[in-house]
Amino acid sequence: MEIQFIEALKKNADSLIEEWVSLVKTSTKNYQSASEDEIRNNIKRHMQVIIEVFENQDYSELNEFLENLADKRSKMDFDIKETLFAFLNGQTVLLRFLDSIRDKENIFCTNCREITDCFNKTQILYSNIFQSKRLEKTERSYLREIEHKDLRLSSLTDVTADAVIGLDANLNIRSWNRGAEVMYQYRTNEILGKPLAILVPKELLNNGELQSLEMITRRSGFIKNYQTERIRKDGKVLIVNISCTLLKDNDGKDIGFSTIHHDLTEMIQLEQEIRSQERYLSSVVDYSMDAIIGLDLNDNIVSWNKGAENIFGYTKEEVIGKNLDILFTPEAKKSGELKRINEELNKAGFIKSYEGERITKSGKYISTSLTKSLIRDKNNKIIGSSAILRDITEYEKLKMQMSHSEKLSVVGQLTAGIAHEVGNPLTSISSLIQVLTRTAQNEDLTNKLNLIKKQTDRITKLIRDLVSFSQPSDFRIKPTDINGLIKEAISIIKYDNRAQNCHFDIQLAEKLPLTDIPEDQVQQVIINILLNALDAAPPENGKISIHSLTRNGTINVKIKDNGKGIPLSIIDKIFNPFFTTKGVGKGTGLGLWVSYGIIENIRGKILVDSKMNSGSTFTIEIPIIR
Repeated sequence: MEIQFIEALKKNADSLIEEWVSLVKTSTKNYQSASEDEIRNNIKRHMQVIIEVFENQDYSELNEFLENLADKRSKMDFDIKETLFAFLNGQTVLLRFLDSIRDKENIFCTNCREITDCFNKTQILYSNIFQSKRLEKTERSYLREIEHKDLRLSSLTDVTADAVIGLDANLNIRSWNRGAEVMYQYRTNEILGKPLAILVPKELLNNGELQSLEMITRRSGFIKNYQTERIRKDGKVLIVNISCTLLKDNDGKDIGFSTIHHDLTEMIQLEQEIRSQERYLSSVVDYSMDAIIGLDLNDNIVSWNKGAENIFGYTKEEVIGKNLDILFTPEAKKSGELKRINEELNKAGFIKSYEGERITKSGKYISTSLTKSLIRDKNNKIIGSSAILRDITEYEKLKMQMSHSEKLSVVGQLTAGIAHEVGNPLTSISSLIQVLTRTAQNEDLTNKLNLIKKQTDRITKLIRDLVSFSQPSDFRIKPTDINGLIKEAISIIKYDNRAQNCHFDIQLAEKLPLTDIPEDQVQQVIINILLNALDAAPPENGKISIHSLTRNGTINVKIKDNGKGIPLSIIDKIFNPFFTTKGVGKGTGLGLWVSYGIIENIRGKILVDSKMNSGSTFTIEIPIIR
């Protein structure tokens, strides 16, 4: 019996006693003529005894109380049915009170059964004592007691929804209440006299469950809250909670068993459904691509899903109990960013799509979008918060690329005008410079004219690159030999002055498959990357390796130089338009951007692997398409 119920019972004992007195006075004939004070004193004493039984499971005072009560009632020639109904009134009062204070179903069910068990025992004890008292008078009185006992059992058991089943010493069914009829769907007249085994699944029978329960009950006198399975008339298996009490006669001989079956089937099915729903929701959270993090009031991490593991690199065991600021960059910690977030959270109750940089276990900075919400209990008290972080690093890159694209669309619109307005005068200037150069007699004048010619050629190349970049590409597809493109590209760049002291290591796979690609464009990509390799390689002892091979349905062209390498801080920017590390006048920053776009259009990739002072390797992955 739960402590909170006993305390509540003590606290409300006076009002419960008055309710019980009122029920007894209005529902039983003999008590209507009895003194109200006497009834109240008896009920008050009975309530004290009941509380002691619930607290200590000690029935000694109950025996004494019932002995005195039975003696009085037998002398007053009370009908036993009247007193049994008075007990039943008390049970009703306690069950109503329990129902009014229950807060959990399992507590209610347990207390309900204990109250019912107590009153069952009260009624049985009283009936036996009263019967003994009346037996001292006449045999006729004894027979009347038996009759009233039957009435008591009938009225007592029919008020409960549980199945109350009486068994003889051989486990044959001798009594069957209305609750048993509803639960097992057998009518009383068709089940009485049948063995209890009719309700037991065959597997449990074969395992000797009935024999084990009988042995334990005979040894200890009772079995309480034993959960098992039973079979209904239509074959449906029920999950039931069974309490069983051994019955003895006045000589202490075992005469049978009183059993109460409580149907748990629906409750357990509901629990299973709830657990299934909880597992489903847990899976949704755990396997979300976003990082979903549970936090206490101090922003210490209490839950950490798979998405968080994938994004930040920490396992659950590594971060549980750590503060959320483990994910904030040193700069964010210094500026008090988490404190500002929490201030806004406490004002509004949530923060949505807050963007900022976070740091992973490996030290990598990533861009994230944070949504943070307060968590409250059923009393609306704040008990923590939840944080959902989405990795938007690629999205930020895409936004940057879109911004570049918008800028380039403007460049494209201006290019045609530039080509026309600037290109024609440049052609005229270039022609005049060539004429002046041929006729010039002064060496200093010739050098200056050559310098003008060089700068004019630079402007012409820049305009040509812009026109090439902004105009739609010639996208003629045909079967292409990649090795042939590589050889042609090498033969072209070997005439470049930068290639004079450079060694080319060429290893091309034999019998590469043909692939349907825009030949001219892909060759331009190879030339662009080779020219960049020449710029990166040392002028005196440069070395460039060119390999071709097939791998995973693609043709790979690897171009490696022995230059200084690309710093990690800029390696993500080398494919951006107008980004160049070359000196003024040596590059436009469009070559790799154009190359990247060409390869991406044919669903290929350009990969970069670079280490400082060890050179760089560009891998062009070209899909094999036929």
